[in-house]
Amino acid sequence: MGGHSLLLVRMHAQLRSLGHELKLVDLFQFSTVSRLAEHLESAPPQPARFEAIEERVDRGREVLERLRREKGRRR
Repeated sequence: MGGHSLLLVRMHAQLRSLGHELKLVDLFQFSTVSRLAEHLESAPPQPARFEAIEERVDRGREVLERLRREKGRRR
């Protein structure tokens, strides 16, 4: 993965947001894309994490729709 710790922290956050439960230290332990992929395949994403993401997306859509309606009323 290279030696860029800050990029690993960003990658860790993105993988967790996709439902992969892993520790930051795992990215150092499985230091190649191939080894990390093998590790992630051995522990598939947790469905509950996807449900939480879907809920956040739905809430975001509701907020955007409300803001659009409010903007329309101001005109």
